[in-house]
Amino acid sequence: MVRMCIDHRERYDSNGNDMIPKFIDYIKNKEIPFIDDIKIVQSNVGDYFTPDYLVGIERKYKDFVSSMMSGKLDQQIKELKDNFVHPYLFIEYSGLIHMIADNPGTNPESIQGELASLLVRHNITIIFTGDLFIPFVCKVISKHYDGKNKTKQIEYTPIRGKAKKRDPTSKEIKLDIISRIPRLGMKKGNLLLERFDDSIIKIANASVKELQLTDGIGKKLAESIKETLSWISTI
Repeated sequence: MVRMCIDHRERYDSNGNDMIPKFIDYIKNKEIPFIDDIKIVQSNVGDYFTPDYLVGIERKYKDFVSSMMSGKLDQQIKELKDNFVHPYLFIEYSGLIHMIADNPGTNPESIQGELASLLVRHNITIIFTGDLFIPFVCKVISKHYDGKNKTKQIEYTPIRGKAKKRDPTSKEIKLDIISRIPRLGMKKGNLLLERFDDSIIKIANASVKELQLTDGIGKKLAESIKETLSWISTI
């Protein structure tokens, strides 16, 4: 039996409805084998996944085309492939025609070209799920467990990456802490640590203008960082 982890930002569907009860009902009514628990976690490397880092799923719908065109999706897929043995990209369109129809302002040939390029660049399974997102998630996860081999019942670790035998380094821990600041993320968090000598205290005590000197950090994000780390500057 295995727990399914869901990133807290992905528990709601495109209409704002909580998907957890739907998952539970589906698992119960369809008697899905091996999935016996659901846990809400905070993750930057997968939307739906197993805690033993076997299966990882990235979910895309309304922002799929824009993410694909901007290059953001490439980074998300890279992180997915780096962290999970079996990475999947689930697209909540019923197919290419549905995707094109839902993005009338984008050249259809560009969408097809970018999707084809995506398939060439990444060795990853892509599935158009349409309205069958929940059944596909459950089916794919169940597919990788035979019920004979005991799965690793480890708790989800906030340190990104596959389960490691070694302890995380001091910088990995610091990066994990600050990357959780809303809209900051791993990439900007790493740049911030490099600028401030891997010191969260120095980041907390920096001015808004000093924080803005880091690539990708604007005034609003700098103010958010200051507010989030304000408790440190008072120690």
